[in-house]
Amino acid sequence: MIDNDINEEYEYELESKLTDIDVKDKIEKILDIKNISEIFEYSIKVRNEKIRELNILKGVSKAQISRVLGMNKRLVQKIMEK
Repeated sequence: MIDNDINEEYEYELESKLTDIDVKDKIEKILDIKNISEIFEYSIKVRNEKIRELNILKGVSKAQISRVLGMNKRLVQKIMEK
């Protein structure tokens, strides 16, 4: 019985994880941009505000967001925690 519960938990985790492509698409939709690289056209202040908007993404780690954005993980963590 316990093994079955553990298997169900792992299956749920595997189903709920988003690929980088899915995350990229969600970021573009949330920020209303056509290409992820557009975020670098903003001033640093506006860019940081836009990155903070990504806190609404559930089930997506800051590491995955930083990877998709092509930014340093520590920088993204620092921005999102403010």
